[in-house]
Parts: sequence; C-alpha cells; structure tokens
Amino acid sequence: MLTFAALTSAISLLEVAVSYFIDERKWRRSNATMFCGFTILLMGIPSALSGGTALFGAKFVSLTENVFGEGNGRNWFDTFDYLASNWMLPIGGLGIALFVAWRVGSSAREQGFKAGTKFGKLYWGWIFLLRYIVPVGIVAVILNKLGMI
Repeated sequence: MLTFAALTSAISLLEVAVSYFIDERKWRRSNATMFCGFTILLMGIPSALSGGTALFGAKFVSLTENVFGEGNGRNWFDTFDYLASNWMLPIGGLGIALFVAWRVGSSAREQGFKAGTKFGKLYWGWIFLLRYIVPVGIVAVILNKLGMI
C-alpha cells in the first residue's frame, strides 16, 4: 500500500512539469514524460545518497562545501532543504503577498476571498495585512537571516 501511495503521488507531481512541456512547448506526452522523469531522477540521486557516509555521501558533502562555502556540516540534501526553507519560501511568500495585494484585480480578489466563507466582512482587514503588515514581516525574517536585525 505504501509503494502504491508513493507511486501515485510521484505520478501526480510529475504531471505538473509534464503538462508545462505539453501545453507551452508543444511536446508529445511521451517525450515530456521521459525528459521530466529523467531530469527528476538525476536531481534526486544526490539527495538520496547524501544521507550516507559511503563514497557518494562524502563526495556530495565536499561538493556542497566547495559551492556554498563552509557548508556548516551540511550535505547535499541539507543544503537544499536549508535554501528552500529559509530563503525560497519567504521570498515566494513575499512575491505572492505583493502580487495578490497590488496586481490582482480588486473584483477578482474580493470574489475569491468571499467565496464559500462567512468572513467576508474581514476583506479590507485582509487587504491591509497583505499590503503593509505581511511584507514588513517577511522582510524582517529575511533581514534576520542575513544577520542585519
């Protein structure tokens, strides 16, 4: 059951990348699937092997130390986990907050907020949070990571 769950989850995750190549690049599904699957396989090997202390684990630790500085004892997986958790998520959250607050049309934004909820009265408070409070908080998190706060 666990193998089946992992396989179906992997297929659904692969479909996002495959559909991009089909829709935007006009590739055939088989070519897009093979390309994306092979690329994901190649990118996953260092993460899968970085937890060990065998030959590959040691090589990937030294690679991340050479590329990302001292590495603080991080292996390949730890390095990318650190980058994703501490940098990509806050920057992505800032981008989403700014986009929704300033670029999405007001009628579409209001309709999306009020759809299926009884908290429609909180819309303007939410807009205020997205426009002013959330960006300041996320920038504070980023500055804290940089050691500036």
